[in-house]
Amino acid sequence: MPSPYGSPQASDKAKPFFYGVRASYTTNLASLLAATTTCDGVTLVEDDLALLTEQTASETNGIYKVGAVTNGTAPLTREVAISSYGYPPGTRVFISEGTTRGNTERQLTNNLPIVLGTTSLVFAAYPALATFTSLESRLSLDESVTSASAVTSLDTRVSTELSTRTSADASLVVVCSANLSSRVSADASLAVVASTNLSALTSSVVSLTTRLSSEESKLTSHIG
Repeated sequence: MPSPYGSPQASDKAKPFFYGVRASYTTNLASLLAATTTCDGVTLVEDDLALLTEQTASETNGIYKVGAVTNGTAPLTREVAISSYGYPPGTRVFISEGTTRGNTERQLTNNLPIVLGTTSLVFAAYPALATFTSLESRLSLDESVTSASAVTSLDTRVSTELSTRTSADASLVVVCSANLSSRVSADASLAVVASTNLSALTSSVVSLTTRLSSEESKLTSHIG
């Protein structure tokens, strides 16, 4: 029966293909004519599609269809669509099942030209699904960070800000004290100068008064 995991259509020939396979082998297969049907914890059946990425002869990497199963082994042949159209650069493969690679993607990283059976094919883990196994695990991680690390970080920031503010206020007090001391000293100096000037002015007035009195006495004597 045909595989339910899909293959590209002829109308998609000019586009990077997106394939679906049931599982992906994680080790080299010594023989493609009698390959084990145990694939990453999945038992493959006839007509399933499987991805090979770890072949020692890397030109044999790619997507294969499982043939008739006999005693846990089966021949693997390239999927018909691949034999017809090859792999455009950027071809992506979704892996549906598997202990290690289930629900992840692989992407062909080769550049043109790509010749089936000759070019060493590299299917690398596709980052979009390789980074996080599920949205749930990401949310769980975010929740953990929010409930613990974020609180600790906030406490640290508040403590640092408080320490900085206290230091700044202490510096401001020192500056204000210094300015006040300078003002008091300046005012004291001004008072001394003013007192000296007032004393000098008083002496001048006394001297002038004495002179006026003397002149008045002379004038009275002269008139008499």
